[in-house]
Amino acid sequence: MRPELSIVIAVRDNWRQLAECVDSIANQNARPRLEVVVIDDGSKTPLPAREVESMRHVQLRVLRQTALGIAAARNRGLELTKGELVVFVDSDCLLEPNCLKNLVEATKYHTDDVAFQFSVSSLDRTLVQQIEEFRLRIVQESLLLQSGHILYANTSGLAFRSSYVVQSEDFFDVSVVRGSDTLKLAQLIRQGKPPRFLSQCKVFHCPESSFAKYALKCFRVGYHDSYSHEKLKASGGVLLGWAHKYQALKRMRLTPRWNTDRIRCAVSALLCFSIEKLGRATSRIVGIHSLKTKLLSVRMDVIRRSELIYRIVTSAASHRSLWVSYANAWTLVQAKKLDSFQSLLNSTDICFADGVGVKLAAILLNQPRVRKITFNDVIFDLCRELANRSLSIALIGGRDAVSREASATISKAVPHLNVVLQSSGYFSPAEEESLKIELLKRKPNVILIGMGQLGRRTGLLGSDPCCLRVFFAALAAFSTTLRHREVGRPLRGGLVWSGPIGCVVVRRRLRAGISSAYPRFSVIS
Repeated sequence: MRPELSIVIAVRDNWRQLAECVDSIANQNARPRLEVVVIDDGSKTPLPAREVESMRHVQLRVLRQTALGIAAARNRGLELTKGELVVFVDSDCLLEPNCLKNLVEATKYHTDDVAFQFSVSSLDRTLVQQIEEFRLRIVQESLLLQSGHILYANTSGLAFRSSYVVQSEDFFDVSVVRGSDTLKLAQLIRQGKPPRFLSQCKVFHCPESSFAKYALKCFRVGYHDSYSHEKLKASGGVLLGWAHKYQALKRMRLTPRWNTDRIRCAVSALLCFSIEKLGRATSRIVGIHSLKTKLLSVRMDVIRRSELIYRIVTSAASHRSLWVSYANAWTLVQAKKLDSFQSLLNSTDICFADGVGVKLAAILLNQPRVRKITFNDVIFDLCRELANRSLSIALIGGRDAVSREASATISKAVPHLNVVLQSSGYFSPAEEESLKIELLKRKPNVILIGMGQLGRRTGLLGSDPCCLRVFFAALAAFSTTLRHREVGRPLRGGLVWSGPIGCVVVRRRLRAGISSAYPRFSVIS
């Protein structure tokens, strides 16, 4: 029977509090039919056996992924849910015993609402928890509307109807480090569907840290939330200013509980609000805000390493077309000289910056700053995530000895990775046709091709596209000169694909040919 609730919890190394959170779910009064999906976002140690034993009282599923961020973890959890309602809870939260029963009743009554915000508070065991309680109370009281909705979203306790969730491919935006719930709130406000506030559904957020670490977290929250707050403001949401906080303090002064500890908590909470504001101000000065920019006529994507891996893996898993490339200082110059090469780079779905030269070019040209990603820093995490999802890869490029060494190094680092094909990048026309047939036969989810110099135009694809689910052409050794490299070498845990590689495809019609013949393919250069 389909569960009424699917509870998604993202966690990283916080196993003890996770067990307490799941225990609070298992001990719910009149517990609805539910499932719990836990996504381990790159913990240093796997879930201990004793914690697994303590969580046996609920239908539990635990999946591990590479550290791709909390938004990616929640999206991964969504892929596995089957419930009529999807509930997001943080691993350091405890649910009040009637929370889920009240949620089910409220969703049956408020049939027009698609999102439901729980009443989030904290305990008073420590000063940090008292501060958290104070801050959460101010925020929720200030943003509550007369209609019963609230201009606030906190994934410590946030529920959605599954019918609404399935409308989004990537439900939470993975392009931000923090604030994906705020971006979702902005979307709900634009759609005229702000969350319904459920005061009877109580969740206790219980951070366990020193005040210094909590204050530092407030700064990081402010710094990374800057982009999402701007989006929220543009959508008509309310950003809490000091006037809102002053009015909330005036209301709270009427309560009889004020004492020395309460005053110390209020002062500390206002200090944390100030630190968060400082983080946002710092982000406006030195942060990277644009998602795309253009350098020397080449479109560049300002993307994080974790987002790049996420985009590749999710496209491979869902058979969506994707073409990724990168540009370094040399390729920017060549693209400026050769219109065909510039057109090829600009036709990619993602083109990321590789090398300090690109960052320097952005500064000298007075363009928005870009993030540098070196593929050597990506390859092993990418392969680990492919292995986690049981996706296959083909490795093509370099001379035969180099190709074998690269394949052996990757297989040794990621033993469970399914490498369905490994090939040199040098081949005759007959060998090229044979490789095409082999790729069609083995159907890898991802093809990693080490690219060579621009002058070598004999290509794996020739004049016709081959049937690939995902074509991943990594310009991992796109040399800065036309000189030939003869050997490969390990580099910071990654690999340099060496030699002029026959897999180079520099053809204007490549993208159009693959997309028209095989619309589900992904091409990443």
